[in-house]
Amino acid sequence: MNKIKKAAVCCALSLIAGASVFAGCGPSGGGSFKYPDFPTTSSDKNSWEYIDEEFTIDWYVGINGFTDFTWGSNSTSRRIQQKLGVNINFITTTENYDSYLSSLISANNTPDVVTISYASATAKQMISQGYAYPVDGLAERWAPNFAQSLKTDYKDMTDYFTANNDNLYFVPSHTWAEKDGEIRDIMPNGAIMVREDLLNWFKNKNPDVDIMTSAGFYKMIKDVQDTFSFTTGLGGSVDGIAKVKYLRGLELAKITDASSSATEYLSEYFAAPFEDKDGNYIDKRTTEQYVETLDFLNRAYNDGLISQANLTETFEDCGQAISSGKVFCYLGKPQDYTNNFQTCRNTYGYRYVPLIVTNEAGEDPVLQSEQKYAYCYNMITTSAKRPDLIIKLFDYLFSDEGQLLTIFGEEGVVWDWTDESKTKILGTDAFVKNKAEWNSEWVSHGVASFWFLARGSYTRKMNPDNMWSYNEVAKSNSRLPLQPIAYSYALAFTDCYTGGDRSMAMISNNVEAYWQNNIVSVISAKRENFKSSYDSVIASMKSYGWDDLLAYYNTAFKNVKTKMGVTYAWPLNDSAFKSKIKDERGNYIIAPTGNDDLKITFEIIDPWRETGVRP
Repeated sequence: MNKIKKAAVCCALSLIAGASVFAGCGPSGGGSFKYPDFPTTSSDKNSWEYIDEEFTIDWYVGINGFTDFTWGSNSTSRRIQQKLGVNINFITTTENYDSYLSSLISANNTPDVVTISYASATAKQMISQGYAYPVDGLAERWAPNFAQSLKTDYKDMTDYFTANNDNLYFVPSHTWAEKDGEIRDIMPNGAIMVREDLLNWFKNKNPDVDIMTSAGFYKMIKDVQDTFSFTTGLGGSVDGIAKVKYLRGLELAKITDASSSATEYLSEYFAAPFEDKDGNYIDKRTTEQYVETLDFLNRAYNDGLISQANLTETFEDCGQAISSGKVFCYLGKPQDYTNNFQTCRNTYGYRYVPLIVTNEAGEDPVLQSEQKYAYCYNMITTSAKRPDLIIKLFDYLFSDEGQLLTIFGEEGVVWDWTDESKTKILGTDAFVKNKAEWNSEWVSHGVASFWFLARGSYTRKMNPDNMWSYNEVAKSNSRLPLQPIAYSYALAFTDCYTGGDRSMAMISNNVEAYWQNNIVSVISAKRENFKSSYDSVIASMKSYGWDDLLAYYNTAFKNVKTKMGVTYAWPLNDSAFKSKIKDERGNYIIAPTGNDDLKITFEIIDPWRETGVRP
């Protein structure tokens, strides 16, 4: 790690409301950076081809989903090491990611590279106080072709992140670029999943009930639980379907976790907007559709359709309930429980399918798709001794060649091109066999282990057709039928493009902490107290300065829309919007379970996983 002290560092770090922010000042940001005096790089060839020396960097990774590994322990990292001469020391933690990064900076041990969530308060402080180099400034000097690409090929991404900043201070992961064209299999993050046998039972018994309305959906949950749940004895069966002890009519995923809250996903079904009719940013929690969402859940809780334990249970508890077939309707991220759904199907034969539900007004659901401009930020810090080489590494990792290597592995070993035009790849026979068996040979290639700069719109298109495992197909097919009602929420992620205003960060921390600490009390309030409980929580959030925060967000929101040429960000505000679920006469044009024709039909490489029995 670079131990050279930055002369402008004049302060330590402090913790405010559980999130790390800087106290006082640091190196100035904006256009006042003093870049190291290394020779500029020519645009005659790829920037990384000009690396002629070995270098070592410390790379802090503060995000979920990173499986720590020793650099050089898999063939992907060895290939990068050989090609670019880079050695990487990964730094990670099981502690709070922001707090740990703050402690590193406070101790003058700032890593050369930082990968952290787009919502990180520390990341914003690093940018606003000059602890992160503008990557576009670095690229102009030492990766000129990359700099040009950011202005042209990835203009939409660059515009998005520079609408409220003079520079681009990071390379994001999981970005979607317009240059890659339309992605046909964009699916939502969250979904309603129901046991198909119980769904069909209800439909047969109640052919006149519209289960795509919130009222019909509620009646189905209640009737199913009333009919098939029992508490004592053997239970028996109804119409040939076994009753379930303590059947959970409605199972919510991690209700107090803002990143995967079932409340958020139901509010998407109920079309809670993040933009008003005048084009202003609004917090969906203040909308009538969101209140309807909470009211639905509160009623379900008071009717016993949501268990008290569900409101505080762990991820594992929810998974166990799904595995044992004790859940009729699950609301959350089905991809998080792929193995549990598989176990349930293998053990009991119960299959879960997605469901489309509307709010009381019958508005089109607007489910948040996977399309985004960032999952995490990758920043080159001003403590880095050789930012000129690191930006070349970033250039390589973000290039098509780098994407193919880091996401799919080595060419000729893991995959081969299918034609001379190099538009599609297929896995090699040897690798497909290794992956199907999930043996040590498969893991040793390091496929998708170094994905921090992933370009989702590119790698999604390049995904080989002959490498789909059972779990990968199951993850996609649980949500793909809902693709018609999945839309980009990229412009709703105000945390992505707002700066490091310390006062706003404090308000945000306090507001979000209060919401997460009190959402359960709203859902579990007595029916007669529901509205007053909700109003009280909203009033308390406002007391922290929430209105000021929303005004701050609205300014940033409008700047982004202007720079990207967007008039309305909320799909239903667009005058050209056409319903995806009903025709002009109000008749449904899609089944309650979505469009099955959109499911993946590739032959899976590990068919034994469908039964759970190895050959």
